[in-house]
Amino acid sequence: SLMPPSLPGGGLARGARIVIQGLRFKGSAEIVLNGRIRVQPIALRPDRLEAILPATVPLGDSTVQVRNEEGASRAVRVRVVAHAFGIARTGPNWIEGTGLGLIVNPAVIVGGRPVKLLAIRNAGPWTRITFEPPALNPSVCHLPVYVQLPGPVVSNVATIHSVCRPDRHWPISTARRSGSVILARSSVHFDDPSDDGRAAFAEGLGEATPAPPEGGCLVITRLYDAGSSPLPVFDLTPAGRWLDAGPALETGTRQLTPAAVLGNYVGWFGGYKPPSRPRPLLFGDTATVQGKGGRDVGPFLVTVPMPAPLRWTDGDLPMIDRTRDLTFNWEGGGNVALFVSSVDELTTASTFCYCRPAAGTQRFTVPSAMLANLPASRSMSYAGLVALGATQAFQAAGIDEGRATAVRLWVRPAIVE
Repeated sequence: SLMPPSLPGGGLARGARIVIQGLRFKGSAEIVLNGRIRVQPIALRPDRLEAILPATVPLGDSTVQVRNEEGASRAVRVRVVAHAFGIARTGPNWIEGTGLGLIVNPAVIVGGRPVKLLAIRNAGPWTRITFEPPALNPSVCHLPVYVQLPGPVVSNVATIHSVCRPDRHWPISTARRSGSVILARSSVHFDDPSDDGRAAFAEGLGEATPAPPEGGCLVITRLYDAGSSPLPVFDLTPAGRWLDAGPALETGTRQLTPAAVLGNYVGWFGGYKPPSRPRPLLFGDTATVQGKGGRDVGPFLVTVPMPAPLRWTDGDLPMIDRTRDLTFNWEGGGNVALFVSSVDELTTASTFCYCRPAAGTQRFTVPSAMLANLPASRSMSYAGLVALGATQAFQAAGIDEGRATAVRLWVRPAIVE
């Protein structure tokens, strides 16, 4: 699952297969637990090491180092636990992972509902859990699945992919080669709004932030990249390579310019964004984005309507208790998304939970299981509501599909305990 070990569900389970990522791993590399327990890798690359945690490792706080003939790495603090399941692979009616321990009757939740288990089979560190296949909705492409163990300990949230109708309301396409343009008017903690834009042209865009099913949530756990936003409402990081759509994209008199690589474009168009001086807001009722084309993607032109505003009626957020459901209330709007995110300031482990209420509703409750792996944080935790505008399709040579949308985003700092 690659869940960071400092997250609540990221403890290293006895007998589990673990992955260590780093640099300069060599053939003589070995893992050392607690300064004295030596573990030989079962797979080794210069930047990645895999091993099976011994079933006899003492439970509780520990440290992990990697040693080779050049010396030892810095010791990293971890927790060794009896069980902490991590889902690595999924199928139509099965999941496969590691870290189940001695649990014989785990709770498997698919699409928000527990399913009946048919078989649990172990093969080395891997466990395959087979269950009765859930009823599939042809409008749902990614069905969330997770495992809940005593504690409670909640696994990573994976998805079961199904044959479905393309979700035309989500701004990120699942086409192999695609483009996404997202314009946003954002207000953080009731401050004056700012107008921003993000666009990406690449292979495999839809794999980073798949659309949650209507009425459901998905969760992403990973290490926070300081070069990205801590609020990845729509993560435009591709699974494949970037596609050059030109040196810049134009919207009105302003531009989205490359962020380190052609194919990935960002722009701040106006409003209040410290420490910059305020600029006039750019977007009116509609906004137009134009690309003149590049090496991989041809010219395009698309106009998107700004969504109607929402009124978030909850006032200041209380402290978020990960063991309790969290309810959002709002007025107005049509298609809405909401999210809760948190980053561990010390380890940079992060969890991002995002949900999609049914269209037209004005209240949504995030289940506590979806919040269980948020790291405790007082300075890098946020909650937000997103009004989704109508998604507009566009065409350009070199991509299978392009989608553009405008959103209105309300973000509030939160405290997670």
